[in-house]
Amino acid sequence: MLAKLIKYDLKYVYKVLGIYYLIMILGVIIFLITDLNQTNGIIEFIHHFAGGASFGLSIGLFFNAITRSWARFQKNFYGDESYLTHTLPVTKQQLLLSKTISSLIVLILSLILLIFCTIATQIGFDTFGELNSMLESQGHSLFNIGMLLFITLALQQFFVIECGFSGILIGHRKNDRRGMWSWIAGGGIYVVANLLIVAVTLIWSLFDSNVHNLIFSDSSADLHNIISMQKIIVGIDIAYFIIIVGLYFLSQKTLERGVDVE
Repeated sequence: MLAKLIKYDLKYVYKVLGIYYLIMILGVIIFLITDLNQTNGIIEFIHHFAGGASFGLSIGLFFNAITRSWARFQKNFYGDESYLTHTLPVTKQQLLLSKTISSLIVLILSLILLIFCTIATQIGFDTFGELNSMLESQGHSLFNIGMLLFITLALQQFFVIECGFSGILIGHRKNDRRGMWSWIAGGGIYVVANLLIVAVTLIWSLFDSNVHNLIFSDSSADLHNIISMQKIIVGIDIAYFIIIVGLYFLSQKTLERGVDVE
């Protein structure tokens, strides 16, 4: 049953995001094809327009992936669909898990497409290859660094989604102005959690000179120091993961107290 719940959640989200995906991919294809011949003014215009449009859509897609996940969550639990949702032979925990898994799938696929579009239209595959060669000559792996940054960005944005889920659940415990309270609760969780991560990082820097130098050194923009930041990035990733798990169980406990549909 969980698989069916995830399927219906994804169908709802991709009714809109699927169109984004198709247009973006088409734009990248046009951009790459017209790059073969830029001597013609019209073709050059199409080349730059397709690249700019695809990149702009990829940014919009990323934020849409988050907001559509929130919209699905709210409508399924508290909107018109809720009367059917809460009569299904499934537990509230399964419904929550379905929203969590489906939103993670949407986020990862959208992030992959954003990165591909950015490399194809803004950086260029040749420049990307040169960067890889430069890092390899210094004993570093672009793949490892890229994966670390990918995981970091995915965790940060998944954390934002979980803040929204928790905010919706907490906000709908109120009798009126539930939308406003949902934004206040979600935003409050986001701010407090990030302040906690900053505080823990600063305390960490008191006991680790490398972390202290990375935060306060004027030479932090140096390539060597940027590579060295992998340690602190991993620490922050762990913090985000712990908070995400905590928010999931907070949402689960809130659901166990009952759902008051609109």
